[in-house]
Amino acid sequence: MRSATTAGNGIEIAQRTAADAWSVPYTAAAPSDAGVGTDVPIAIEVQGRDVTWVYDGQEVLEGRIDRSSGGVLGFAADGARVSIDDVVVTELAPKPVVNEPGELPVTAAHRGYSAVAPENTLAAYASAVKSGAEYVEIDVHTTADGLPVVIHDQTVDRTTDGSGDVATLDGDAVTGFDAGSWFSSAFTGELVPTFAQTLDLVDEGSSDMLLEIKGPETREEVHRVIDMITDAGLQDRVVVQSFDENALRHAYERAPEIPLGLLRSTLDADPVAKADELNLTYYNPSAAAVRTKPSVVDDLNEAGIGVFVWTVDSAGDWAEITDLGVEGMITNRPGAFIGWKSAQGQGEPAPGPGLLARLSQLDLSTGQAQQLFSALAHEDWDRLTRVVEKHVDDAEQRDALLAEIDELRG
Repeated sequence: MRSATTAGNGIEIAQRTAADAWSVPYTAAAPSDAGVGTDVPIAIEVQGRDVTWVYDGQEVLEGRIDRSSGGVLGFAADGARVSIDDVVVTELAPKPVVNEPGELPVTAAHRGYSAVAPENTLAAYASAVKSGAEYVEIDVHTTADGLPVVIHDQTVDRTTDGSGDVATLDGDAVTGFDAGSWFSSAFTGELVPTFAQTLDLVDEGSSDMLLEIKGPETREEVHRVIDMITDAGLQDRVVVQSFDENALRHAYERAPEIPLGLLRSTLDADPVAKADELNLTYYNPSAAAVRTKPSVVDDLNEAGIGVFVWTVDSAGDWAEITDLGVEGMITNRPGAFIGWKSAQGQGEPAPGPGLLARLSQLDLSTGQAQQLFSALAHEDWDRLTRVVEKHVDDAEQRDALLAEIDELRG
């Protein structure tokens, strides 16, 4: 909280980066000034990685942060004279699965940020995290020698320079394939990731994982994936989903504490009963399926079941699906969706979208956009600066982006 609280960045959600620099992805203006001699009651609510800033009883900012296992609670004053009293620390219950009325859906980046980077690669995953997406959705298959790898198709042909069925290839072969060149030469050398590599990104970042286990997988293969999640201590950061009911049963018997979601392209006769049968936390239909019976969202929510809808990529569809009250939007365009959500505040304080979300809204050609997002994915700040300087004509917008890039450069 700055001394000039009514400034655009008077209230912030910030954190220290690994490079010992400040990252400030969320800012807002307070409704009144906390000047000298003015008492202001404030509250900071943290549930998992979700943060809410409350100023004089009014929610003014929401965002997501990274959490460290050795974190502590405390106050720090930097160059200011301040008195803090009447401090109360209250344990909060976990955030409920079902949204409150009017709450916007969280963002789930489909196969990573697949609109700007090759799907299911580490570059796509990292870009999705930078966009501010609450979830990154990926797919996992198991190779012939038992290695869980991140790829959507049963074969490697469409998205790599290799050929063959994942289940008949060894892990060393699959993870040696180039998974970036098909998308753009800027991503040449992006390899098929192992599932372990993506778990490392979950542990390091603020985005949770929406993991699709592709079927059919054996009980042993599902258990291996689940064991990797629990061994990493990420049971509360991963939602496991699948079209394969047996995969969900195997997951539940191994780690019932990990939330499960059932993917559907058509609705079950009784989705609530199916959710009960499979011990589901989420029921995740396609957009086309939910349109056949929009009331299914209310039915599931009343039973305490959340709903993520896939795959929704336009503003008109975002508005339609959001109005149904769903908990999550699975989209190839997470940055644009985050920007769209920010615009729904209609003048009320709203969290500022991350840098990637703002960049995604620029009016650029496909080639220019690929240059920009490739530079961001690889944290090539010099190249990113050159692209912005060359292609962003609006001086105010350009200067704001360059200032944020300099801050990330650290």
